[in-house]
Amino acid sequence: MEGKYTGHDLRTTATLGDVLDFHEAYVERLLSQRRAEDGNRTTSNHYRS
Repeated sequence: MEGKYTGHDLRTTATLGDVLDFHEAYVERLLSQRRAEDGNRTTSNHYRS
């Protein structure tokens, strides 16, 4: 979804379904990044013990 819509498009031409799909994909990406970062922290802390 990244690069498919600009902020202007989301406000003017995208349907509600498009906006919700974009939001869902964006949140999933952020959660995935957070899990990866948390996993990296856990792994690096594991080896320091």
